[in-house]
Amino acid sequence: MPALPPASHFFPDAATARLADAAGRGDAVAVRQLAAAGADPNAGGTEGMTPLLFAIASNSKPGAKALLEAGADPNRRARDGESALTMVASGTDTDWLRLLLAFGGDPNARNSIGEPVLVNAGLRRNADAVRILLDAGADIEATDESGSTVTLVLARMNQFHVVAYLLGRNADALHRSPVSEDTAADYIFHSVLDPSSPLSDWQRRCRQYLQSRGIAAPPPR
Repeated sequence: MPALPPASHFFPDAATARLADAAGRGDAVAVRQLAAAGADPNAGGTEGMTPLLFAIASNSKPGAKALLEAGADPNRRARDGESALTMVASGTDTDWLRLLLAFGGDPNARNSIGEPVLVNAGLRRNADAVRILLDAGADIEATDESGSTVTLVLARMNQFHVVAYLLGRNADALHRSPVSEDTAADYIFHSVLDPSSPLSDWQRRCRQYLQSRGIAAPPPR
């Protein structure tokens, strides 16, 4: 991965560049001082950059937290349609996600292609992010442009350990995508897995859960 250019590359305004640089270095004291002196934590730079996005790109949680405390908006959209929240939600470091949600990040945000961040976390098989987003209030039945929920997405990938968790949170296993016309129940009952796989045991548990609620196996597709 190429090195991140200095803050001055993105921010022609000297005060904003100093703020972003301090955040990128993790200097929380300097961030607070510069923000108090008038530097805008939500200022936009070139290439859609903001001080908060610069701190994230620098992997500086102390700097990002100081910016959030100074009023940086985790839901502010960059030129490409992404926000700080949607960017970290698609990553693997869930501490970033927890941080932005703690400062008002929207757990029901959609990324630049219209995917709910919850569905995107499912597509990336990031079970921790799925749990964190749901605990923060994400809509478990939110759908992407194909009409797929996170439960359906994960069932397609045979991630039945996470599907079981979602069913325990009252996810709808019978929701049908209007595009692919499949449901999570189709995969719970009919996906063929290696019997020695731990996922096979989780699939069996999901099947038993649905049967205990009166949901019978749908016809094979």
